[in-house]
Parts: sequence; structure tokens; C-alpha cells
Amino acid sequence: MLRRDVVISELAYDVLWELGVGADKHVALFGPSPGATWTERERLAHRVVGELQQLGLAQGDRPDADLMEALQLLARPEVEVYGWYAVGDRPTESVVAAVSGREGVLAHLAGGRLRLRPVAPEWLCDAAVSVLPPVRPIRGQHHNVPTALLEAGPGRHGGDDDGGSLLESVGGGESEVDRLRRLLAQPRRAAGQFFAATRDRAGGRRRCEYPVNMVDTAEGCYLTHQVRGGDGQPWTVVVPADQRVLAERLGQVVGDLVGR
Repeated sequence: MLRRDVVISELAYDVLWELGVGADKHVALFGPSPGATWTERERLAHRVVGELQQLGLAQGDRPDADLMEALQLLARPEVEVYGWYAVGDRPTESVVAAVSGREGVLAHLAGGRLRLRPVAPEWLCDAAVSVLPPVRPIRGQHHNVPTALLEAGPGRHGGDDDGGSLLESVGGGESEVDRLRRLLAQPRRAAGQFFAATRDRAGGRRRCEYPVNMVDTAEGCYLTHQVRGGDGQPWTVVVPADQRVLAERLGQVVGDLVGR
């Protein structure tokens, strides 16, 4: 497994994945595979060998074993946290933090390059959010409402047994659902969406039901996540957030998956 940070081109990643892994690329690390013919692919493979040799990641034409082991771990990890994020008009970037046993790797795909670094299993979620730019938590935005009410039209009201009271204003002000709708409609400076997944002993993959979303606005950053309520229906939870809060929430999601 990797013992140091490594940065390779997206082309090198594509060629190495095809030659040494063979499985489908991780959904968060999916990218183009240039070369329409075997001749073109062979030419690109020779270019990749030269790149790896310059980086000290190849012996002759054989890629570094630790590098290949890291890529293979990304194909079938025991536990993984992955997602996408974008800042302003910049291209979307993606990240995968994956562990199997006591080995772990963080993969960050951005700007045509794949950055890999070793990760300790206990720092899985912290590693996944470490690629995000610093943010400050928004103030005074704590919400927990039935998702059905949030998605319904503004005029919908219900009885006490379906959360309708959440649509009622307090002291003549906005209802909680109205406040949350207004928050979600604010312009976004940055946003990210993250998932967690685990594998059982038979190799079956289980992914969390709902993503954990992070949104940064001019007023600050918040996290939004759907959870199942006691009635089995989804509720939308919104809390002020920074990297630490996001890592903690992802840790809870991973814990729920592992505990199944």
C-alpha cells in the first residue's frame, strides 16, 4: 500500500486501471478513456510508462506495486466515503476515501490529475472532507421537517398527525417549512454531495439510502440530510456545518451501515 502521496495524470490513472484492475471504475472517479483503437491505446500506454518512470513509480515498464495495490483497493473497499463538490464556476471535483482492513487510500480527482495518499481507517471520514475548502457554519439554521411537507406546495396544510403544524407560523412570522424553503433557495457559492458504502462478508455492497449534502452560501455553510423518522417516512435535517460537522455526520452514516 502507498506510503507517500502520489499524483498521476488522469490518463495514467485510466491506463493503469484498465491494465491492473479491470473492474468498472468507481462511480466518483469515472472519467474518459481516450484512444479509439488498440494502436492508439498502446501509444498512450507508452506515454504513461514514461510519466511513471519520471515520477519514480515504475521499474522498467512495470508500475509500482504499491500504486497498483492502492488502485485495486479503490475497486472493492470494505468501507468507503465518496462524493463530488464544486466551488463557484469551477469544474466539479470528486473524492473517494476507501479502507480494507488496516489499509486505506484517499483519491482526489481534479484538474485532470488523480491525487492518492495513504489513510488510516480511523480517519476515513476526516480524509474525505479534507479536500474541501474552509467554510464557516451558518448561524441560526436548525431544521427538522418531514420531507413530504418540504416538497409540497406552499399552501399545503395538514393535521397534527402529519406534521401540518410545522407549516403554521409562530407569532405571525414564517413557518419552519417556509424558512427552510427560503434557505434552500439562496444562491450557492459551493456545494457537495457525499455517500457512504460498505461490503458484507460475501462481497455485497450496501450504500446509504440518502446522501449527505453540504451547501455554502454568503451567510455561511449548512448540511442537509434525509433520515427515516419513527413512522418510516423521510425527514429533512438541516444544521450549520463545517468540515468537522460533515465528517461527524458521515461517520454516523458509516456506523449505521456497519451496524446493519
